[in-house]
Order: sequence, then C-alpha cells, then structure tokens
Amino acid sequence: MKLSFLLIPLAFFSCKTVKNSTITNTNQKETIVSINKEQAHNVEISINTKEPYCGGAAPRESDLNKVSVGVFNYLLINTTINDTTTIKSDSLGIIYLNLKVGNYAIREIYKDMPFAQFQKNNQPKANQALIGMDPDCYKKWWLKNLLKFEVSEAANMNTFNTTINKKCRVGKNPCVTFTGQLPR
Repeated sequence: MKLSFLLIPLAFFSCKTVKNSTITNTNQKETIVSINKEQAHNVEISINTKEPYCGGAAPRESDLNKVSVGVFNYLLINTTINDTTTIKSDSLGIIYLNLKVGNYAIREIYKDMPFAQFQKNNQPKANQALIGMDPDCYKKWWLKNLLKFEVSEAANMNTFNTTINKKCRVGKNPCVTFTGQLPR
C-alpha cells in the first residue's frame, strides 16, 4: 500500500516530462522546434501571410499592407533523400535550421494527407456563397510546395523568404470562387 503512494506521483511526473519535450511525435513523424537565432544555424527561413483588405470602406494604409506571422508547423522535405520532418516556426514566423547540403522543400502541414481527404476537407460548404472549381485545381494546390530551396554549402548562411497570399472570402483556397454580395 505504501508503495502505491510513491508510484502515483512518479507517474504524474513522467507524463509532464514527456509533454514539455521540444521534440514530439505526431503521426509517426518527429516535430522539430526550430533552433534559436543565437544557436549555430546555416538556414534561416521567413514565412509570412499577406492578408488582403476585404472591407467596403476606403482602407487605411495599414489595412492595405497587412502581413501576419506566427508559430506554425510545416513539413520540411529533404528532396535529395525523400525524407520528411515536421518543423515549427517561432513567433516571428522564422525557422532557424542547421541542414546538410541538399535540396529541400517547405510544405504546409494541412496538405499532409491523401489527396481525396485533402479535396474533401477543402470543399466549400453549401451556405458559404462559394463555388468549387475542377479537381485539377485541387490536385495542383495539393502538390504545390510553399518553398523549394537548396543548401549548397553547409558552412554558408542560406536565407529564404516566402509569402502565403490569402484572397478575400476564400482565404488560402485558390480553387473556389466567391459568389456572394461584396461589401459597399
């Protein structure tokens, strides 16, 4: 009986240690949190999202050039050896990595599924005033990487930037058309 009182707190402590780890396992893939800027790295990737102005009134200058950043997961694909790892950006949308020489691609995490499931997940709902386009558009969108890059020499600093461009009323989905009334 006395032994069970000692084991219960130990079990809670063990769970907390795994939860606070910087490397997690999701869907059998390792998630790597990007290293800090101060740590040795040879790749710096900046990813931001451009938000269009979708209002009806005359926009302010700050509304026209709205860019958002944040902590997001992405897929890092080593296209040289066909290996995929999940990576995470920092709060400024920057990923710092120390990569070997090779060819790489960055892909949005929401595309990490079979095509049929991706197409089903991204179809417009009936009451959204959106019309879906042909399946070829979804296939091209699903296959498209956010960024392709090459690390040619591991000792040099490699800096890459990319922007996700959203559209009014449809967000990131390039395969739908808004058919509703626009603001006045």
